[in-house]
Amino acid sequence: MAGAKVGKTILYQLGNEIGQTGLRYSKDRIVADNLVKVFDSVLRARGWGRVLSLEKKHENSVYVFTTADCPICYERSGRVEPICDLMRSVLAGWKPF
Repeated sequence: MAGAKVGKTILYQLGNEIGQTGLRYSKDRIVADNLVKVFDSVLRARGWGRVLSLEKKHENSVYVFTTADCPICYERSGRVEPICDLMRSVLAGWKPF
């Protein structure tokens, strides 16, 4: 059990840093109507797949995004709960949300 928790924590910290760094270097390209496009380009440039869609589900900042070609998430197709700690944390690190 401890190994799984440690792994999830490491993936979350790694993804959060990817999101923060991607935002820092892309901030000047972001406008309201192209946020998903910029987020997609950041992930593609780093080899983490594509963002196909992003939508806000609830008023308390719950976002759902659909990815493709993610090297870690490929077996999780069709599920909607947060299942990929890396991609979940990349989005968390992407602070304009």
